[in-house]
Parts: sequence; structure tokens; C-alpha cells
Amino acid sequence: MFLYLLNEVVKVVEKSGRRVRIKCYNLTDIGKWYATIFRDPKDLESASLHSLIRELMTIFLESYARLIKRVGLNLGDFLQLALENIVKSCTRKLYKVYDLIVFGSMAYDIYVSYGKAFSGGSGANVAFTASLLGLKTAFVTVIPLDLIGVSMAIELHDSGRP
Repeated sequence: MFLYLLNEVVKVVEKSGRRVRIKCYNLTDIGKWYATIFRDPKDLESASLHSLIRELMTIFLESYARLIKRVGLNLGDFLQLALENIVKSCTRKLYKVYDLIVFGSMAYDIYVSYGKAFSGGSGANVAFTASLLGLKTAFVTVIPLDLIGVSMAIELHDSGRP
């Protein structure tokens, strides 16, 4: 079975009056995935790693969308499943010891006078503030599985606090 990790190119070069064939190889898109997965992230520059991840994710999603269309699946169902898995991968299990567990709501707080919007809501704000005060805090809420809901959850997760 071929994994299609490499593209092969044959170059013909004139050297010392002789024609020489040289085989050259470069990574395919799938090969880039493997090279990234099995490489220590410390060996890659942060900017190039971010760029590579974006490029590979775009290639992956485009390929997956073509496959979904070819087999007659619903793209909306695929996107819903993808969002569910993103949220699951960002959540933490509550088996750890916490000083405070907050059950509450999460909302999109819009500050018109500042022209800014942030993840918030009463429960999220309490959990975030408690974590800033040094409490080991967990936040339990229902997240709408749409782009706004997932972006709010990612913003709170990436803050490293709640």
C-alpha cells in the first residue's frame, strides 16, 4: 500500500559530457502531516508551526468536504460533529480537586461604549475572577455549538484561568 508521502521528480543533468538522471523527492500534503506529527514541536519555530498547522488544517478540511460531498453526507452534520469534538477536546474532566466549581451561564458581553466584545456571562465572570484571586476553579456550563459559542469557549480556555 502506498502512503503517498513523497512526490518524485526526475531531473536530467548534463555532467562531464554525460547525461545523468537525478531523482528528487519532496513531501506531499500527507507527508507534511506525518513530518509534523512525528517531529518534536520544540524543533520548529512558533511562527512556522502556526503557519504549517493552518495550511494543513485547510488542506484536511477541503479534502474532507470533498469526501463528504462525494458520499452524499450532510456538510452541516459534519461541521456540528467537528464543533462538538473541538469543545470536548478543550474541556477538562472534573476529577481534580477544586476550591470552587461554578455552575452558570456563559454569554457574549458586548461593551458598546468601548466597541469591544468578550466572552462572559455571570457564571463565567465569577469563575474567571475567582481564578484570578488564586482559587483552583472549574466552570460548568452549556455551550451553544455554533461559531460564537465555540469561540467563547476557546477564548475562556485559552485565558488559562477558569
